[in-house]
Parts: sequence; C-alpha cells; structure tokens
Amino acid sequence: MCYRLLSYSKLFTRVCLVALLSFTCVASVRAQGSSTTGMSYLKLGVGARAIGMGDIGVVLINDGTSLHFNPASFLREEGASISIMSNSWIQDVSTEYLGITRSMDNWGFGFLMYHLSVKGIEVRDRPGEPQATFDSQDFAAGLSVAYRLWQELTFGVTGKFYYQNIYQDDAVGYGMDFGVSYVPDIAGFSAGFSLTNLGSMNPLVVYPTELPGVVRAGVGYIGALSEADVDFALSTAIMKLLKGDEVHLQVGGEVTYIGLISVRVGYQTGYNNRTGISAGLGLTYTDLHFDYAFTPFQREFGFAHAVSLSIDL
Repeated sequence: MCYRLLSYSKLFTRVCLVALLSFTCVASVRAQGSSTTGMSYLKLGVGARAIGMGDIGVVLINDGTSLHFNPASFLREEGASISIMSNSWIQDVSTEYLGITRSMDNWGFGFLMYHLSVKGIEVRDRPGEPQATFDSQDFAAGLSVAYRLWQELTFGVTGKFYYQNIYQDDAVGYGMDFGVSYVPDIAGFSAGFSLTNLGSMNPLVVYPTELPGVVRAGVGYIGALSEADVDFALSTAIMKLLKGDEVHLQVGGEVTYIGLISVRVGYQTGYNNRTGISAGLGLTYTDLHFDYAFTPFQREFGFAHAVSLSIDL
C-alpha cells in the first residue's frame, strides 16, 4: 500500500511539473504580442556544428553552444565544456560567442555571452562625403540552470541581460529562456523544445527595441554503422518567431568517420536572402572539437563563415 502511494505521489509530482512548465511557456508566448523585433543576431545560429546542420541546436547539441538554443540540453553527463565561436556574417557584421557549462549529478550550470559589431557605419547630415563613421555594438550575457526532473526529462532556464549601443545612444534589457530536453528509453532518439529571449528592453532614444522571441521544437536520432566505423546524426526542427507568422523548417545531418572527421549539411526554409543551404566540417582530437560552417546567400550578399572550438573538460 505504501509503495503504491509513493508511486502515485511521484506520478502526481511529475504531472504538476509538466503542467507548470506548459503554463509558463503558454503564458510567455501570449505575453509577447505581435510586432517587429530588433537584436536580430539572437535569431541566428550559434556554433559551427549547429549552423552547418541548418541551425538545428534544440536537439543533438550538448556543448557550450547549446545554451543558445535550449538551456536544458547540455545536461547529459557529469563534466564541463567550453565553446567559443566567431561568425563572419555579411556586410561586415561579425558575431562572437562564449558558452561554458558544468554538469553535476542532476544539476547543470552555464554561462553564455554574445558580442556583435557592425563597423564603419557612416554619419551624414547632408549629401556627399560622410562626416564620420562609428561602430554599432550589441552585447548579451546569461546564466543558466538545468535540472533533471527524472531520468528522461530535463528542464532548463536562463536569465539574460542585453545591451545595445548605436552611435551615442544605448539601451538595456532583461529576458528569460526556457527549455525542455527529452531522451526516451529508445536508443539514439531525443527531442527538445525551447522558448528564448522572452523579455523587454528600454527604448533606444524614443524607439523601442523588441527582443526576438523564438520558439523551437525538434527531434533527433544518433546511430552508428559499426562495420564501417561511421557514426551519423539526423535531425529536424521547427523555428518560429513569436512576433510574426513566419515559420522555418530545418533539417540537418552529420556523418562522422572513426570519431575524427565529420561532414555536415543542412537546409532551412522561409528566408528571402538565403539559399537555405548550409554545410560544414568538423575535426575531433581527444577532447578538442574544431568546427567550420559555410552559409551562402543570394545575389550580392556573399557568404557567411563560422568557426568554433569546443573543449570537453
């Protein structure tokens, strides 16, 4: 009798936790409303591995770059990870990222930091040569906590600080990320869901800057062809901005030979100035992971190149 009561109590606790998480997510989505957004770099992928597979990071990714996509997915096994990335975007836009994670038993902690710069913006008050040039700077940082609710399900949350500077004006803001990672008792499969950048910023002079709230959901599978010394990963996900009707379908894959060399490809729908295709390479040596991603754009926009390095500690 006592055993049954204990089982029912555990089941009731799990149901309550899931219901609370669902309520929090739905309330956050409704609170966002609908309008245009700023801080666009927060919508871009982070980490060359995820970018090469079509910006799929809500599942499969569990190093320091996973904090950007899903604050729950890094809690896999005890250990630590440090990830750094530099992404040379189009039109002299560059983004840098740092992510650090530490997992201990059922708890995980993380720190992430972004920096974006747009150089050489011209200042004019009349036709002709510019009077001056300046750089635009955006910065964001966050602290993450993840907890394993039970064996298959992990919940994570990140508190964020945002800063934006354009010429002589700046603005600050605060936000939250929520994420869920589910690894069922089926070898190789995983699923993830996240809501990111839920918050607000002070006006930049008199113009409000809306944070790009994003909802992501995806599933992934990791398998192996042992006779060929090949591992592979496949994933598909949906990404949607909370302020707008645009939905992006993402698919990606990765093939790794002898645990050393990885080849990746991805595709995203719904972008006007991008071909939707991405590709990448990865090299692994013991606990070091070096990754590169390539994203072509249409017309005169050119190409984007991302490189990242992750260290397992």
